[in-house]
Amino acid sequence: MLVNLLLFSMPALQDPVMPRTSGVTPEIGMVLDGLATWDKESGAGTNLRMMELSVSSPIDPFGRAYAIVEFPGAEEVEVPEAAFVFSELPDNWEIRAGRLLVDFGKWNTVHLHDLPTIHDDPVRAGLLGGRLTGTGLELHRWFGAGDVPMRFSLGFFSDFGAHGHSADSHEDHGDHGDHGGGLVSGTSEAAGLRDWGFSGRITAQHDWGSNGWFQWGLSGFTTPQGLASSYEDGAGDDQTAYGLSSKTFGADLTFRRASVDSSKWTMGSLEYWSHSADQAHFDGSLEIERPGLNGLWGVLEQGTSSAWSRGIHGGVWEVFEEDENELAGMVGIHLNRHLSEFQRLRFGIDYGKDDPEEEKTWTVAIQWSSFLGAHRHGMDW
Repeated sequence: MLVNLLLFSMPALQDPVMPRTSGVTPEIGMVLDGLATWDKESGAGTNLRMMELSVSSPIDPFGRAYAIVEFPGAEEVEVPEAAFVFSELPDNWEIRAGRLLVDFGKWNTVHLHDLPTIHDDPVRAGLLGGRLTGTGLELHRWFGAGDVPMRFSLGFFSDFGAHGHSADSHEDHGDHGDHGGGLVSGTSEAAGLRDWGFSGRITAQHDWGSNGWFQWGLSGFTTPQGLASSYEDGAGDDQTAYGLSSKTFGADLTFRRASVDSSKWTMGSLEYWSHSADQAHFDGSLEIERPGLNGLWGVLEQGTSSAWSRGIHGGVWEVFEEDENELAGMVGIHLNRHLSEFQRLRFGIDYGKDDPEEEKTWTVAIQWSSFLGAHRHGMDW
């Protein structure tokens, strides 16, 4: 079947930075991701949004180790991923241990410069604070249901949080940090299993016509009491509440079709999220609120040649404001030009608002990404 051929001929989509050499010689790659933006409030500006270093090497006959080191704005140092991957286990099992981008939805494991859009998914940023990361263990297994390849994973994390590079998904000169103001784990005493975070995902890819495929996936993440939430007390001092819980459910659908006799192709993806988490709030006394929030994000892209592609994207999500849910949204267009195998220029326009209390604004951006050395990380299915 076509999907089986694609899966086994494209290991880069399954394995982060596959080494080409044997022994302990590491494979090294780097990405430079520059951005120029304009909006009415901030005006025009430029920024080296991200410099990313990736290192990977085999460690024994059963697997490898890899690390991703990020330099946001070329000023700070972050390590979103550093893990052992044991991929040569019997019966199509795989174990990933360390600090990981959690297998949680279609796009959570895909880095910012590898997304089909200039800016990060605003729905994931709005609901969770960014990509979900965790320190712990993931179990993966590939299997087949008839002719359909499938995969499931289970994750167990003693520490977790949202990894983002700005409080505003469209302003990349803001604060940097592992948690981005979203989900943050924490405990005031010795941690037990109820303080851990747990993830799960099941997904399958199906043939579509003679030269296409579509994929569906279901994902979930929960912590019984491992969530922490910050608040200001009556004196205006920062405090933290512990022992809080959260639950998040996601569903995604993605397709891709390519022309048999040309380099044209079409890709579309849609993700839905339902998220609820305890939040600490002080109003004379400490109160715990639990809003239920929903969000939907999608992208549709068309490749017109080996060098050019164009697309539209948009999302709408709920924000908890003044004891009620209000809507925020963002839509945009983007145009890509691959200057070579190692350089890409991207132009984009976005319109909308991240905060329901703010007015809608226009953002114009130009992204220039350069890929040096080996660049194959991220499991995108």
